Amino acid sequence: MAIKGGNIAITGTADGISGYFSHGFNIIRHANYLSRIRVKDDPAFQCFRKRSNWMKEASRLAALPYNQIPKAQ
Repeated sequence: MAIKGGNIAITGTADGISGYFSHGFNIIRHANYLSRIRVKDDPAFQCFRKRSNWMKEASRLAALPYNQIPKAQ
């Protein structure tokens, strides 16, 4: 990942290079072609989906005692 200086800003994706702004800096990096559909359907992401569901359940369980703590603390 590179942070670009100068007067010309690069945004968007072309030829495998992606440019965008983050926290006021123009960032240039290799484009990522991973899509939501591929993550949902590709067997290569089966374990990722399984563990993501575990994390979703753990977050709900962890929120119960956390929300019991008074806001002042």
